Amino acid sequence: MRRIFISDIHGEFTLFTELLHEIHYDYSKDQLILLGDYVDRGPYSKDLLQFLIKLKKKAGSLVRTIAGNHDEMFFEALMASVSDNSNEEKSYIIGNFLLNGGTQTLRSYGFSESDTNTEKALKTIVKNNREHIEFLQTLDDYYLDDQFIGVHAGIDPYCKNWQDTDPHKLKWIREEFFNQRLSLQSGHRVIFGHTPVTLLHGRTTPWFQHDKIGIDGGAAYGGALNALIIEDRSFMYKQIKKKAEWMEHSI
Repeated sequence: MRRIFISDIHGEFTLFTELLHEIHYDYSKDQLILLGDYVDRGPYSKDLLQFLIKLKKKAGSLVRTIAGNHDEMFFEALMASVSDNSNEEKSYIIGNFLLNGGTQTLRSYGFSESDTNTEKALKTIVKNNREHIEFLQTLDDYYLDDQFIGVHAGIDPYCKNWQDTDPHKLKWIREEFFNQRLSLQSGHRVIFGHTPVTLLHGRTTPWFQHDKIGIDGGAAYGGALNALIIEDRSFMYKQIKKKAEWMEHSI
């Protein structure tokens, strides 16, 4: 069985479906592990969420969806819009969402920049898209099998048991994680997104280390969407960009 890891789609629904086509993804056989950040920045967040909801219904446990920091910010903004929180608290939560690419997410739900009442727009999304709320609410913190840990941002390298990592760090950690050599007694390797690999080795291709693999190709910033494919203990990746360019490399 192939294990396929993809991260940081950020509303790039067309790139994502093209990538699945290029790797001949079979939902009845392949294990697909998505490492978060489905929304914001890109143009089709709503379409992507709807697709993933349908895909999970068809594929069941063969599709695993991990929570990213952008998914969390979107969910928090949605919940804030229908909460009894103070106006100041609501403004902070919703403003944080908008500052991090949330405007594009709202646009994907049919709200233009001229729709000035963001709170009302978010309330409408909550009312009309219950399945999307449930999807965001039930995202996993991490994926774990006999060889790999799949997580959005990373794990706390100083936790004796990595599973004790604060959920916030699982979605947000950067330098503290990728600059530290891991010593997991289980021998697991961590596959992560969140930090574009161009910041790690100057290229959009996956960043391979003995203890971790970064796969965020920066699709939301004009980079690439990567699929890391693991089969029979061998690694392959395929990459797709805006003009449907892709490449393959085995190690």
